[in-house]
Amino acid sequence: METGKDNARVAEGYSFATVADCELGKSEKKKIEYLESKLDYTKPATIYRLYEKALSDRTFKSPVGYEFLRKLQAFLMSEPSIDPATVSPIPLYKTYAEAERMAKSPAKQRIKPAKPKREVAWNTVSVWLNVFFVIAIIAMFTILLKSDQPNILNYKNAILNQYSQWEEDLRAREDVVRQKELELKIKEE
Repeated sequence: METGKDNARVAEGYSFATVADCELGKSEKKKIEYLESKLDYTKPATIYRLYEKALSDRTFKSPVGYEFLRKLQAFLMSEPSIDPATVSPIPLYKTYAEAERMAKSPAKQRIKPAKPKREVAWNTVSVWLNVFFVIAIIAMFTILLKSDQPNILNYKNAILNQYSQWEEDLRAREDVVRQKELELKIKEE
């Protein structure tokens, strides 16, 4: 026995997966009933044009509509005034192999496959970060080499230069003091 909830998904002998699909089937049934009331099966060319128009416009999307299209197709194929080679096949816009495979294992329906990782994006980010770090390292070494302050690269030269500057300053002061002593005629004892 069908429950009330399941009856909401049943239309025209089909049990649909969703209520929305069922409503689509019911609306297509209303279209079919309207068309059937207007169709004149004594005019195969009109039936042919209607059939081709319904295929090109994708008027029918549910099994209920496909059933009607199949009925029109069978009529056109059996009609002697219509060349069967000109009757287009009914296109199905759904893959059934996937649905069949998923139907075999309900567990597969519950388990969602992991989304593929966007490795390309991470590789791009990684490359840009590496370029940034290389530029930053080059900039740091440039600053270190151009800097007047002693650092790990030029500390020996900076200290030697500082001591030689002190030594030159000290000698200059000593010379000034000695000159003053001579002027004042101070003798060293």
